[in-house]
Amino acid sequence: MLQDEKRTSTYRNAILGNKHLFRGKVVMDVGCGTGILSMFAAQAGAAKIIGIDNSAIIERARKIIKDNNFEDDITLIRGKVEEVSLPEGIENVDIIVSEWMGQALFYESVLSTIIYARDKWLKPGGLIFPDRVALYLAGIEGEEELELSMNCWKDYYGLNMEAMRQWRLFEASIESIIPTRVVTNSCLVKNVDIYRIKEEDLSFTSQIHLQSRTDSLIHGFVLFFEVEFTSCVMRTGFSTSPLAYYTHWNHLTIYFDGKTLNTKKGEELFGSIRINPNSIVRVNIYLYIIQ
Repeated sequence: MLQDEKRTSTYRNAILGNKHLFRGKVVMDVGCGTGILSMFAAQAGAAKIIGIDNSAIIERARKIIKDNNFEDDITLIRGKVEEVSLPEGIENVDIIVSEWMGQALFYESVLSTIIYARDKWLKPGGLIFPDRVALYLAGIEGEEELELSMNCWKDYYGLNMEAMRQWRLFEASIESIIPTRVVTNSCLVKNVDIYRIKEEDLSFTSQIHLQSRTDSLIHGFVLFFEVEFTSCVMRTGFSTSPLAYYTHWNHLTIYFDGKTLNTKKGEELFGSIRINPNSIVRVNIYLYIIQ
């Protein structure tokens, strides 16, 4: 993730380009990992940064922070956000920073942890970086990719693994989708305001409406998201769209169950999508075409 230039430089620009928001403030870095966002906050003049992570990477972060002479500014805590206590003398924080987004935004994300930290520790009027995200869906063609993925199970080292093929048809996968495979417009699935979202909002059903850009075969869908830091002086954010610069998230794809939509330019597709984060990758979609 550190080598994801788009992701890392956007966070750096959001923090260091807005030092007036961080100067003298108490910052919490949720899921701090190597501590890079904590160090950006220290460079921006934050008075105190609290980095929290429950994985072993935090031990490496301690060395990195010491090597960069930030040990007086940054306190690292290993544990679950829901179980830890803040350092003595600190009851709440001015800013929460985090890179919490999972595949297709919600899957394997730690948004529920951000909600917990926000409700427990963020001061009234405090800031969250980033604070706006949006999930989108588009139709894709991919006959060769689908066939390659499906047919390999028919004769797998001389064994019949057809059951895996049937399972694969109903599961989402992670791919890098090139722009030419996107054959419809993009449809907004979910807009999220991190200041307002609640735990119960993380599972949802949304209506979708797509329009074919050309005569094409649609074999499935791609999900991607956009992130925005709205507190910044200048508009700051990034997109994981196949039409945008590459990010380490790649793209989450869902293929039809052996079916293909043969669409003409301008035809409209309507349906719905159900998202259940962190429990199952499967996304259920049904569509019909208006000629």
